[in-house]
Amino acid sequence: MTKLLIKRFYLIAIFNLLLQMHVTYGQSQNFNIDDYNKNKELTPPTDKNLENDHWDFEVYRNSKYHFQLQFPKDWEYDRGTSSKTLARALNRNKGVSISVTVVHLTYIPEDSNDISKSNTFENIQSKFIDELLALNNTTRENIQIKNGFLNNYPAYIYDFTSQQSSGNQSYQFYFKQVQCFFNSKIYQLNFSIPVEFYDSEMETIFNRVIHSFRFDFTYKR
Repeated sequence: MTKLLIKRFYLIAIFNLLLQMHVTYGQSQNFNIDDYNKNKELTPPTDKNLENDHWDFEVYRNSKYHFQLQFPKDWEYDRGTSSKTLARALNRNKGVSISVTVVHLTYIPEDSNDISKSNTFENIQSKFIDELLALNNTTRENIQIKNGFLNNYPAYIYDFTSQQSSGNQSYQFYFKQVQCFFNSKIYQLNFSIPVEFYDSEMETIFNRVIHSFRFDFTYKR
């Protein structure tokens, strides 16, 4: 099971990278990986300074990036393993993970608070699906990309299922991400869970986290 979890987090990392490459670079039809890497080197990294973190039980606030959200009560909380993850909630009994990431854009967007202005739905959909399907060693099904909102800001919602194997056992996971622009940064909520545990209760829990997310300038550095 440990190898399976490692593989799942690797898949999440690849999934995040594809989203960030498309969204942080913009909707240029002549996407070039060398240009992307060059711009990335000039872009500030996500600031994971502990001084930015403010926890009040299950409520997390970040004074650097000015947002807050409420994780499920009595879960395990940490700062995640990714350099872009600021906070994460885990339910290890069911293998569920909910996290929030922030990424600085590598370009000046048309609208710093509207992801749809710099990345049209059609562009995101075609590029993302093409490259996601090109990944090896895992089977993806039910890929969907939808328009939505995060704290009333235009957002894209990505979800898909993935069949993964560990030894003689095979598991299917469900992944979902909600992504918006705010002040020229990407704010993203991430959700992953074994399909066997994904039910109306878990859907309600994740929706509550989404609806609890808001930008908050109460806390200052």
